[in-house]
Order: sequence, then structure tokens, then C-alpha cells
Amino acid sequence: MLFRGTVTGTGDYVGGIVGAGYTVSSTPIGVAVENCYSTAVISGGNYVGGIIGCEKKDSLASDRLLPTIKNCYWNGASISSNGSYIGGIAGYYKAVFNCYILKNNYYKSSDESLKGIGGIGKNYDSSFNAEEAFKLKPAEAFENGEVAYLLDGGQGSHSNIWTTGDKYPVFGKPSIYISEGKVKGSGTITLSDGKREDKAVYNPVGTTITVNAVPAKVEGSKEPGKTTENTLESIIVTYAKGGTEDITVSKTFKSTGNDVVTATFKTDEKPIEPEPKPEPKPSDNNPGKHHSGGGSGNGNGNGTGNGNGDGNGTGTGTGDGTGTGNGIGKGSGTQGTVDGLGDGKGTAAGTTSGGRSNEGRKEATNAEDVYASISHEEVPQSQVLVGNEAKKTSEDSLENKNSGDWKKADMKEEAMAIQRK
Repeated sequence: MLFRGTVTGTGDYVGGIVGAGYTVSSTPIGVAVENCYSTAVISGGNYVGGIIGCEKKDSLASDRLLPTIKNCYWNGASISSNGSYIGGIAGYYKAVFNCYILKNNYYKSSDESLKGIGGIGKNYDSSFNAEEAFKLKPAEAFENGEVAYLLDGGQGSHSNIWTTGDKYPVFGKPSIYISEGKVKGSGTITLSDGKREDKAVYNPVGTTITVNAVPAKVEGSKEPGKTTENTLESIIVTYAKGGTEDITVSKTFKSTGNDVVTATFKTDEKPIEPEPKPEPKPSDNNPGKHHSGGGSGNGNGNGTGNGNGDGNGTGTGTGDGTGTGNGIGKGSGTQGTVDGLGDGKGTAAGTTSGGRSNEGRKEATNAEDVYASISHEEVPQSQVLVGNEAKKTSEDSLENKNSGDWKKADMKEEAMAIQRK
């Protein structure tokens, strides 16, 4: 039986299916309400319930004659009373005789203070639990198939009476079953039927279910030099009709009834892997690349002489060697002769070692450059001074180039000739 709509009572004993049973306490039988639901908006005076308003029977009799409410639900928008005894399933029971005849009933309410039964006169069964017999459920449980699954049999044999509708359970087929996720170790599991994702989903047999299992983050190891790692080890389905299947890779299966999916996570401690050392950069042996070096030196020299000459020297040199050398001293020499040569020697050597020079090929603009481009090995002091003679000769010749028409000297040859001496 079902009822949709509105129930409005101006007096007492108002219910979504039954207002009241027999109101005379001596009546030998009680009212039995099974597999019924109401979505009505209900209001009244005293004794108002989502399924039944009141049952006053209080004498013992056979179970067949006792008042019964089983496998029912109320899912109305509201229920109200301007008197006493209001409940989501029943307003008032004068006596409870057996917990087996008051069970598996569900109601929805946004008011969590609303109880499943408004009041009980006598309780002859100490094992009776009103909150279990008349259970409050959220709206989602009516929509997602959970209440339909519970009404039809839950984990027991299904009666194939209830199925799920758009917003609440309805009479019909197919029966609804649960696919439930469980965890061993540290992690989470959710199941999805394409419409909802949760720890459990409710569907007919043959529905494709997808599993998502995620390891939990764990704290680092307390042991030095080790780290803690938590990983998914397996996902196993235990089917309602028997047998198991490992779906760790596929993570999907087809439901066979009340199936259980177990995700097992494993936590291990492992040594911390040392970070790889960076590879050394390749050495730069490119002879065409310029590398600068530094050096300084001081020198003094004196000389005398007469003559004019043009001593502007040019030259080229190549070099790809490495090394250090003394800085070249600078000094003054004699005035150049007609051949562009003068005498003079520096009196002090350079004081600072030169850096690396790897210039490849360059144009030399004076005798010192010619000499430097020829040799990249360590330069003896004697050669440095001799080289300076050529340099000075060139400088003096340039000063006197207007006093005569002198031919130009090839300073590269001069410097090499002086070096060979």
C-alpha cells in the first residue's frame, strides 16, 4: 500500500497509512502494516505518525494477532502535531510485545529531534530498540537505492518487492543489492556505478562498478637513513555467488549481488637512495676560444743614440698552449738607428705571473704581440728583456719617422731573429 498527497487531521490519531488500530484495549487483535510507504504531508492533534498514528492493544496474544509494522517508510515533506506523541513512523504504541514484528522501517526528516515513535506505554521485550526498528535516514539514502536495498532484504534473502525510483523506493523489480568497499592497511576506497561514487553503491545485478583505491600519506621513518612508503598491494572482489577476482589492474567488475571489494595497502621502510652526483662538466679544450690572462711588470732602462727610422711592425701568430709567464717589463731604450734599431735594456723584471692565454689566432700590432703570439710556454726573463728591445726600437722609430724616408721593418722577423740569439 502507498499514499501520496496530504493528510490533515482536526483531531487525534492521524497517520500516513493508518490513523489508529483498535482503540479499545481489550480488542484481541492488532493492526499489521507491512511493505507500505507514504510520501504525504501530515498534520494533526495527538498521536500523529508517518505510517500509523496510534496502536492501543496491550494484551498478549499470538504473534499473528500482535500489532506489526515491517518494511515500511515515510518520506513526506513534513509532519506536525499540535498535541503529544508524534513520530516518523508511529505516534504511540501502548505496548511493544516482540521486536521481530516492529522492524526495518525508515523515515526522512530534516529535524533530527523527530523520533521514529513518539511514545511507548509498555515494553515486554527488553531486546527491542526503537531507533533500530524505526530508523532515520537522509534524503540521499532514499534516492541512491540504499533504502530500497534494505526494505527488500538487505544482506538477507531478497523478497523482490522493492526497487529504486527517481527519488525514493517503489514497488517493482529488479531488486537492489550493495557493492561495498573495504580497506586493509592505510588508504581509501570508493566505488562508482557511473551515477554516484561512494564507499558503497546500490544497483541491480550486472551493473559495471569501477574501483578507486588511494594509499594514504604516511609519516616519515623514525629510523635515520630510511623512508616510509605506502603502496596499493591488491584489489580483490569477493562475489555474492562465490569466488574471488583480482582486479588490481583492471579496477572494474560486474556486480553479482551483495559483493565486497577489499583494497589492501602495504607500508614499507626503505633506505633513502643517495642523490646522484652531478656529472663533471667537459673540459674546454677549444683552441679557438679566447681565455684572458693577467700580469704586470715594471722595468727601467737608459740609452743614447742618433738616427731616424720607421719601426711600425705588424705580424701574426697562432697559439693553443697553456701556461704561466712573467709579466713583460717596460723601459726606455736608445733612439733608433737608420735601420730602426736601438739599444736599451729594462733593468727590472715583471713582478706578477701572467694567466692562461689561449687566443687561437690574432693580429699583432707591435713586436711584443708578435713575440707573445709565437711562444705560449713560460717565458725566460732574458727573452722578455730582448723582446722589449724590439718593442722599444719600434716605438723610437715611430717618433722619428718624419725625419727621413726609411723603409718599414718587418717586426715579426726582427723579434724572431732576436729571440734566436
